[in-house]
Amino acid sequence: MSALLSQFMNKYPYTDFHELNADWLIKTLMEMINQVENFVSLNAIKYADPIQWNIVSQYEKNTVVIDPLTGTAYISVQPVPSGVALTRTEYWTVVFDLGSFVVRAAKNFSNRYEVETTLTATFASSQGDWLVWGDTLYEALVNITAGDQYVVDSNVKHITMEEVVDALVQAIDAIDTKVGDLDDLTTSVTTSVVLAINSVLDDLGNKIGDLDNLNTTDKTNLVNSINELFNNKAWVSSADFGLVGDGVTDDSPAFIQMLAYAKDNNKSIKLESNKIFALDNVIYIPSYTYIDGSNATIKWTNASSVGFQCHGEYPSPDNINPSPDSEQATGYNGHHDIVIKNLIFDSQSPNVQRSCSIVLFHSKNVVIENCTFLNDTLNHAIECNSSQHIIINNCSFKDNIAGNDVTRTEINIDYANSSGLPGFGTNSATYDYTICNDITITNCLFDSVMSCFDSHGTTVRDGAILTPVDGIIIDNIIARNCEIITTMQSWTNFLISNIFAIDLRGSIDNSFLRLRNVRSGSIKNVTIEHPLNILGTNANIISIGESTVDGITERSHDVTIDNLTALCEDTDLFRLVYLRGATNCNFNNLFIAKTGTSYLIASDPSAASYNIVFNNIVVNQKCNGVINNLSNSSITIKNSYFSGNTEIGYNAGNLKIIDCRVSNLTINNINSYTASNVQLLNHKSDNVIIDAAYNGGGAVTAGNYIDITVTFNESQFYVAPRVLVSPFGGNRSGMRYSVTTITTTNFVVRCYNESASDYSDCPFIWLAIRDSNDT
Repeated sequence: MSALLSQFMNKYPYTDFHELNADWLIKTLMEMINQVENFVSLNAIKYADPIQWNIVSQYEKNTVVIDPLTGTAYISVQPVPSGVALTRTEYWTVVFDLGSFVVRAAKNFSNRYEVETTLTATFASSQGDWLVWGDTLYEALVNITAGDQYVVDSNVKHITMEEVVDALVQAIDAIDTKVGDLDDLTTSVTTSVVLAINSVLDDLGNKIGDLDNLNTTDKTNLVNSINELFNNKAWVSSADFGLVGDGVTDDSPAFIQMLAYAKDNNKSIKLESNKIFALDNVIYIPSYTYIDGSNATIKWTNASSVGFQCHGEYPSPDNINPSPDSEQATGYNGHHDIVIKNLIFDSQSPNVQRSCSIVLFHSKNVVIENCTFLNDTLNHAIECNSSQHIIINNCSFKDNIAGNDVTRTEINIDYANSSGLPGFGTNSATYDYTICNDITITNCLFDSVMSCFDSHGTTVRDGAILTPVDGIIIDNIIARNCEIITTMQSWTNFLISNIFAIDLRGSIDNSFLRLRNVRSGSIKNVTIEHPLNILGTNANIISIGESTVDGITERSHDVTIDNLTALCEDTDLFRLVYLRGATNCNFNNLFIAKTGTSYLIASDPSAASYNIVFNNIVVNQKCNGVINNLSNSSITIKNSYFSGNTEIGYNAGNLKIIDCRVSNLTINNINSYTASNVQLLNHKSDNVIIDAAYNGGGAVTAGNYIDITVTFNESQFYVAPRVLVSPFGGNRSGMRYSVTTITTTNFVVRCYNESASDYSDCPFIWLAIRDSNDT
């Protein structure tokens, strides 16, 4: 019991046990312990061995010794070191004065005390009685009656010190017997008390646990361990600094004071759970700050100030506000080693329109975790600017609809420039074009926002477009009822994975994943379900291409997209991929259903794409077009399946279709550009038609015909052709067409006018070059 009690009691009443609301228990236990200790204190008396005192010896508390010179007994009141005399009352107290004892004892022996001058007995004594004659102790050798004369060695004898000690020992033995009886009683009482105390302590001990498992140096008792934790890295609470948390009172001054104290004393901060802290001022977060919000709410009440700001350097004049302009940070030398977790940020839309809830500027080593951002109608929830080693994990962004601007993204990743992040001092050095590096965004929910994450601006530095972010991982994202997912402007070395998006609106922008001038990255495991396409135009699931900034154009290249699924509605007009100036990109394992009448793959003719490979595409239901407008582009499609009136649209460009299964494949307008080269390699297609539209040219009178020669290179198509002819753009009454000559280089189409009318020009004709292997 004593070992366990010491863990809790040794520091009483100077413990932090009140933090457990258990002061009453400590007080009660201490009272019980004091009573028991007082009750059993006699049992703690011990006798020195040898009992004769020696000045060179050391003695424990409650040790009895006898002065060999006087016979006086002493007991120690505290541990006695060597060299302490018996006269030191702070160490010794007299418990037996032999001389006084003899006198007092004699007075109690039936008044057997004779004055020194008398020789006649004044009282009767029995044989063996002790009596005092003067200052000397005697024993009656025979029965003595009053009036008898005392004769030494005849009827009385002098008692020696040895006999006195023997008698004293016999008395002590008798006392020991009584003490033994008392000890039995004490043990019984103590056992009952201990059982009661241990029952309480066992329950308390189970809740507290084993001290050996504490991550502290001092494990001697709980108080020491708690004090060590408190002194080394303990929490301070918002209650300690008078934060009200009623959602109305401005808690900014107290919040700032709490941050300053925590920084100066190396403390972490814990806010009171479920409170609402109204903040009217900017809150500057210093380095080495750890805030656990305990699911409390930060409610911004000032429309003109930005929320938590992590920027600048320390020390500043008052150790909490930002540094002067001359000391503001550059590179990644701003505030660092910051944790913000378990907080709700409420921007009170539409009452307050804030810019950002958290701003990182030249920061590093920052973790934002388990936070919720609500009702931000002006700009971003988190501005991650010119920062490094940033983790945003398990956060939610809800109901942040910023007008009609998809650049109002929730997590903005930017570089240090005055236009992107104005208002941070006049020192131009802080706008040093530092980019973001090593950013991780994981396990986040975006619900009813404009855009989830992006970088929508950049500039030209040293003759090249600056990348705002180099090295970013985004994983396990849910986007619901958002306008778009992202605009990735000039990102490099990125990995985006496990994105699930449902009910994307598409009411402002027509690309849900917009990639511009991105390099060396991967996007995988993306599912887009029920996109709404409110605009009603040919919306793009993914748009990837070039970017032009200040006259400099750079292309997207070396990007891989794996496992993309788009589940659209019947009437939605969607293009799965829109190419606008990309190189060396691979699309693997794409599945799209119900694409309406849109093309699967489309290209901007003004920005050709090269070395683009699509592998394992599955199109199910109503895919009426595969490729559209690939002029001057180079595309390969392989190991894919297309169902339902599949068409490769006009201006096919350089196209390879390898090991594909296509139903009713049509390839249009292949001869409109001399660079066209359509290759069908080991295709498994039904009813392949390669079309070309020409102006027939020339007049044809009634009853006559006109021959049109069409140049044709059979080697382009890797098929043996059969040529069918029909009008293009509407038939002319009485016109009939036939192919009169077919070679490997051309064929002749004869156009007969069998009507009674002359035609001033021959109509367009549609030449269908059929695969001779098709049935």
